[in-house]
Amino acid sequence: MSHAPKCYKPGCNKPCRPKLWNDGVAVEHWVLCEECYLEDITSSTTKRFNILKVPELFRDTDPGRLPICLGEIARTWEPNKKGLLIHGSTRKGKTRAAWYIAQRLNMKDAIKHKCLFLTMFELEARLIASWGKESWDAEMRRMTQIPLLYLDDMGKEKMTDRMASVLFALIDERTMSQKPTIITTNLTGETLLGRFHDKEVGVALVARLKDKDLFDVISASENL
Repeated sequence: MSHAPKCYKPGCNKPCRPKLWNDGVAVEHWVLCEECYLEDITSSTTKRFNILKVPELFRDTDPGRLPICLGEIARTWEPNKKGLLIHGSTRKGKTRAAWYIAQRLNMKDAIKHKCLFLTMFELEARLIASWGKESWDAEMRRMTQIPLLYLDDMGKEKMTDRMASVLFALIDERTMSQKPTIITTNLTGETLLGRFHDKEVGVALVARLKDKDLFDVISASENL
C-alpha cells in the first residue's frame, strides 16, 4: 500500500513510519508514527504501547449505523468476568461490533484490556502449526490467559475431534478463570451442536455458551 495508515497510538492521527520501500514508494508501514516510535523506545517511565492493530475495514466503525442492539453493546459493553456471545445471520455487523469493542477498550487501557482477536481459520492454523511441538503449551497458555480473547465466526472451522476438544478446553478454562471471551457466530445452539461428532463435548460447550452466568448473549437480529 502506498498511503500510510494512521498511527495506532490512541489519540494520535499522524501517519505511520515507513517499514518497506519499493522504488522510493512506501508500500508497508510500522504501526507507530515517527514521534510515537521515538517516545516508545526512549521512555523509561511508561510501558511499551500494547497497540491493537484493527483492520482498516473496521477502524472507522460508527456504532450508530449498526443494528440498535449491536450499536448499544458496542458502545457500552465492559468486561465483567463474563464473556459475550453475538449470534445472528450474516452481514448484520457482528464482527464490526466486536472490533469496535476491542478498539474502544484498547484506547481506554491497552494493558488491562490486552486482547487476541482470531478468526476461526486463524485459530485452526495456530493449533495445526503448534500441535505436537514444544510451542503447543505456550500457544494454549497464551489463549487461556490473555485478558480478552475474541473468536470470530465460530462454526466456520473444520470441526475435527481435536478441534472440538481444544475449543471446549479453551472456553472451559477461560470461564473457570473468569477471563472474558467474545464470540461471534452465525449459528444457533442447535446448529452448532450439529457440527460436533462427539455430542458429549458439543453439549457441554453449547451449555456453557448459553449459561447466563458465563456469557451475555446478544442477537444481531433484534431491533433492526
